Amino acid sequence: MDLFTRDDLKTLLAEHRSPCISVFMPAHRGGAQEDPIRWRNHLAEAEERLAKAGWRAPEVRELLAPGRRLLDDNTFWNNQSDGLAAFLAPKFLRLFGSRWRSRMGWWLPASSLSFLCCRSSAGTADSLFWR
Repeated sequence: MDLFTRDDLKTLLAEHRSPCISVFMPAHRGGAQEDPIRWRNHLAEAEERLAKAGWRAPEVRELLAPGRRLLDDNTFWNNQSDGLAAFLAPKFLRLFGSRWRSRMGWWLPASSLSFLCCRSSAGTADSLFWR
């Protein structure tokens, strides 16, 4: 299991330019064909929600570009654990296997639940999506 450190937490809690997107989704050890499809669907939904919130298409495309590049990364998908936790903001992307455990003793299982959160302004979650 990947250790989620205090430094990781500090990085995630630091001020990031908006919008910010968090995605938690199930994945399969060793990869599965459905994992990149689920990822693509989450990115498409985030793009749609941000457009409805008034974000310009070029800004949204730039924000999601690092996530979209993962779609063609077979090595990435073939080395998944039970799930994926992803945090995106302008010029920021952090990925964790979602069965990660912290030194503080907590962990996040996401083997059956998908979650998408879009934050378009500092401190406010504009929309939460569970599947």
